[in-house]
Amino acid sequence: MAASLRGLSSDLRQYLRVNKLPDIYEALLTGLSIMCPEDYLTFILEKLMHIKENGLDCLEWDMFIDDEMKPKSRIVTESNLDMIFNFEEWLMPTPEMYTLAYSHYNFKLKEMCFCAMLQYHLMQRRKKMLLQRRINMAVKHHATRMLRVHVHIWKAWVRYRKGRQAMSYQKIQHVYHVSVGRVIFEAWYKHTLEARKQREYFERLERGENMEDDDLFGQGTGEARDSVSTLPWKIAIQIFSYLDIADIANCACVCRFWKVLTQANLLWSKINFSNVQKRVTDRVATRLLYKARPYLIHLNMRACQHLTRPTFLSVSECRNLQDLNLSECTSLDDDTLKIVTRGCQILLYLNIAHTNLTDASLRAVNKNCMNLQYISLAFCSKFTDRGLLYLASGKCHDKLQYIDISGCLQVIRTDGQI
Repeated sequence: MAASLRGLSSDLRQYLRVNKLPDIYEALLTGLSIMCPEDYLTFILEKLMHIKENGLDCLEWDMFIDDEMKPKSRIVTESNLDMIFNFEEWLMPTPEMYTLAYSHYNFKLKEMCFCAMLQYHLMQRRKKMLLQRRINMAVKHHATRMLRVHVHIWKAWVRYRKGRQAMSYQKIQHVYHVSVGRVIFEAWYKHTLEARKQREYFERLERGENMEDDDLFGQGTGEARDSVSTLPWKIAIQIFSYLDIADIANCACVCRFWKVLTQANLLWSKINFSNVQKRVTDRVATRLLYKARPYLIHLNMRACQHLTRPTFLSVSECRNLQDLNLSECTSLDDDTLKIVTRGCQILLYLNIAHTNLTDASLRAVNKNCMNLQYISLAFCSKFTDRGLLYLASGKCHDKLQYIDISGCLQVIRTDGQI
C-alpha cells in the first residue's frame, strides 16, 4: 500500500489528513485486533456507520473496544501510520541525497588518503631523527671513551707522584714527631712532678698537718693567704656550712684551698635549692646531686619550677636521703614521684604540698617508704579518701606519725581517726 501511495499528490495527502483517514484506520485496526469478531466485514460496516452518524469529532483510537477490554497503551503507533500512508517522504532517499552522500564519500576517501600520507611522512621523519640521535650518541660515547683513557693515564701519573710525595712526607713527619715527642715528654715530666708535689701539699693541708716548716708554696710563690685559710679545718667547714649553693660555688673559684673546703662531705649533706629557685637548672642540679648523692640527707626543692624529670631521676639515686621537700613543684607528677620513692626508700620526712598528685602517688609512697614518719599533703586537691586509706592501712602506717591535709576540701570528714 505504501508503494502505491508514494506518487500521491499533495492535495490528495491533504485530503487524507483532513478527513482523518489514518485515525479511522487506526481505530478499526485496533478494534479488530482486540475484539477479534467472527464476521469482521459486518464489524467494519457497523463501525463505519457509527462514525458516519456521530461525525469525526468523537473519533478515538479505542472507541471500538469494549470498556473491560481496553488496553492501557496504543497498539498501532503514529510512526507506523506515517509509514503506511507515506506521510514522511524524507525517509526515502532522493537524488539530491544520493549526490550529497557520494560527495561525502569522496571527501572521506581523500581525507583518509591524506592522513595515511601524513602518517607516512611523520614516520619517515621520526626515523631520520632517531638515526641522527643515535649518531650523536655514538660521537659522544667515542669522545667519552677517549677522555676516560686519557684520565686513566693522568691518574696513574698522579698516583706515582703522590706516592713519592707521601714517602718524603712520612720521613719528614717521623723526624718531626720524634722531636716534638721529646719536647712534650720533658714538659709532661716536669708538670707531673709539680702536680704531685701540689697534691701531696693539699692532702696534708686537708688532714690539718703543719705545713710551716716545709711549705712548698712558701718559697717566693707570691700566693696570698686569707684569714679563712689560716683557721683549723673543722672551723672553716663550719663557716662554709652557713652558705647556700650559689655562695659555695663562688667560693670554690677563689683559690685552691677554698675549693678543697667546698668539696668537704659535711657541706653536701644538706642542699637547699629553694634559695636559688629562679636560677637553678636541670644541668646544675643533676651535677650537684650526682656529686653529693652518697652524703645527701636533707634536700629542699620547694617552688623549683624549672626543675624537670632529669633532676628527679638524680634525686632517686640519693639512697641516703631522709628529708625531702617537693612542695610547689609544678613539674612533679605521679610517675616522677614513683621513681623518687623507689630510689629513696629510707625517707622520714616528705613534703609534697601544693602539687597535683593523685592516689597513685600515695600508693607508691605507701609501697616504697616504709620508714616514713611525716608527710604533708596540704592543698593537694587531686587525691581522694582512697589515697589516705593506702597510707592508713599500708606498710608505712606503723611508723607514720603525722599527716598534714590542711586545705584538702575533697577529703570527707568521718568519726574515725587516721
